Amino acid sequence: MAFSTEELEPPTGSIKNGKWTSTRSIWLRDPTQLDDYVADLLGVSFAAGEGAVQGASQTFPGKPWLILVDANYEPHGDKKIGGQNYAGTLMDATDSDGVAQPTNGYDFTLDYQTPTFDQGTLGDPNNQDLPPTPVNTFLTVKWDLAMMVLATEKSAYEWVTTNDAGSQALGVKTDIAAFRPGKTLTLTWHRVPFPPWTNIDALSGKINDAVFMGQLAGNVMFVGLVGQREFQVNGVRQWQLDYKFSIKSVPYTDPVLGEQFAGWNEFLRKDPGANDPEWQLILHKVTGNPLFLEGDFNRLFVLET
Repeated sequence: MAFSTEELEPPTGSIKNGKWTSTRSIWLRDPTQLDDYVADLLGVSFAAGEGAVQGASQTFPGKPWLILVDANYEPHGDKKIGGQNYAGTLMDATDSDGVAQPTNGYDFTLDYQTPTFDQGTLGDPNNQDLPPTPVNTFLTVKWDLAMMVLATEKSAYEWVTTNDAGSQALGVKTDIAAFRPGKTLTLTWHRVPFPPWTNIDALSGKINDAVFMGQLAGNVMFVGLVGQREFQVNGVRQWQLDYKFSIKSVPYTDPVLGEQFAGWNEFLRKDPGANDPEWQLILHKVTGNPLFLEGDFNRLFVLET
């Protein structure tokens, strides 16, 4: 849709805390275009057959890294900008809902800013660690480092010296719960028109089958989700999804392979062979399955159809 607009004055800008902000003043001449113009600025989604079309937020002309973050508007009024006079506001018109409407349109103040989110597209060399997301949906990333308790086979350990009875065995009451640094990851997926509920259910409690967010296969577990429904200016629902992941990556030395990192399906063995590592994969005696099944976490970022 073509909009009847005019730039009222040269843009202004600032750089604060490493972020570039630029502001434009735009006159929307036709007041009947207000709703469509606002929807175009925000890049709302709308249903299309069995799926959805997700619009893009407006970017600053010639600067695609500056994305619209705020917009304010008011009836076009008496102004003198750049030596030119603009007519005052007339309120003798109404829209189809009977709401007063300025016949001379609206003045918009549009603020553009360096985004705080990433779009995980496969074609972007700067975002290769992120899962690919549909166009015009975005990700924010949060890492937390905390302590985690790992199950430990007590009989695998002993005291470094013997007691008077010649024993190095740990006592029954000796607690050696292993506290190790563990990471939690939150990936927030913004502006999601159709969340992949089927894939979310299928992947809950599973571990990654391939490298995910820089972590080795088997080291990341999908442990939770917080979903918040949002509404757009056109009434179509969108979602913000906070995906929660827990990372287990215990460093150890393999006699053959050297430094390795144990994941969720590897546990400490008390009696490894001379050429075997301390941390080993465990499998079910009957099914042959590991304790935790693997899945493709990129499926969490595919729209439901």
